[in-house]
Amino acid sequence: MFRFTPTELRQRAALFWSSELTSREASASIIPLLLQTQGKFISLLDVADASPIAWRHVLGSTQNLSANVFLKHLMVLSDVGGELLKRLQPELPRIFPDNTIHYIWRENDYEYIFKTPLQKFRMDNKSLCVDGERLSSPCPLSDTMEDVVMLILHGGMTCPHFMYQGLH
Repeated sequence: MFRFTPTELRQRAALFWSSELTSREASASIIPLLLQTQGKFISLLDVADASPIAWRHVLGSTQNLSANVFLKHLMVLSDVGGELLKRLQPELPRIFPDNTIHYIWRENDYEYIFKTPLQKFRMDNKSLCVDGERLSSPCPLSDTMEDVVMLILHGGMTCPHFMYQGLH
């Protein structure tokens, strides 16, 4: 049996969680929040069917479903995570050379002009407020968050290789 003094234990012990455990706990702790808000997310998508941007208006009128939680739900549903978005970011100016998503929704042509210049686009979990730490605090809809929502919702229709060339 080993017998260490408190000083010896302190020298040998891990006093703080490792970054791996911290990251694992952060991602695990978002699951209850997503489960709690899942019904509201689905209802928002169901109600917001008047136009391809109706989700934005409904989200602004919704309580208990912040923009960052809405975006996280959408990311989970579409299987588009922060790592994929970071890999996709350098390709966006090539995919959307005019800074615009052109798409068809309900047999009508639409376009969405990115609010954030694609060369300055920063798409990672932290900057989108969808990491474990920021997800627990409501974040208002930012231009970049809106751009990512529109990219997820309509970008694949514009540019099929967004979804089919290993980016999804």
